[in-house]
Amino acid sequence: MTIADLGFVSWTHMTPFLMSTYEGDFDLHEDYPYVSAWHHRMAEMPVVKKVLDEFDRVNQGMRSRLRQQTTRAS
Repeated sequence: MTIADLGFVSWTHMTPFLMSTYEGDFDLHEDYPYVSAWHHRMAEMPVVKKVLDEFDRVNQGMRSRLRQQTTRAS
């Protein structure tokens, strides 16, 4: 694991949500299988899992609001 891995894992963690909001149909595993495999390996590490779980908890409200806004806009 490198500092670049740690910096990038949060972006790949949010990518499916962000892309589905704007593109409609996005599957990280299907569209980018190597990136998906890397992300799953990273997310299995206890320290990374802890951070991503906290990230999800904190951002849950933001995700709900963003989904509501995009639903109203369409």
